[in-house]
Amino acid sequence: AENRDPFSGEKLARDHVHRVAAYRAVTSIPQSVTPALAQALNPRSPEFRAVLDRPTDALMKWLRHYCCARVNARGDRVPGDFFWTYAPHVQNRNGDLFEHRHLIIYKPVLCVDNRFRAMSW
Repeated sequence: AENRDPFSGEKLARDHVHRVAAYRAVTSIPQSVTPALAQALNPRSPEFRAVLDRPTDALMKWLRHYCCARVNARGDRVPGDFFWTYAPHVQNRNGDLFEHRHLIIYKPVLCVDNRFRAMSW
């Protein structure tokens, strides 16, 4: 069912016309650095991947720090954890080498009381 806790079926939030199920983000190292990095390191090496992980890790750290869920109409919030995934891309639209990731950050938050609620900032 739409907009409901997957386990209990409880409604997560009021119905809104323009609500979103997830947020999108893109992380990358500077495009000008990617070709030089690919020449210096094997693009399949763990070192190359570690450099590409840094922007994504920084975003996830920031989101985890600020992520919470609104509990009631007064605006009380509780901390929680969110689910996310990404799709790696290696080229820009012009076909140039540009390693980047398209992230999907899902809006349901698993709160400390083991209930799902809608994400809030």
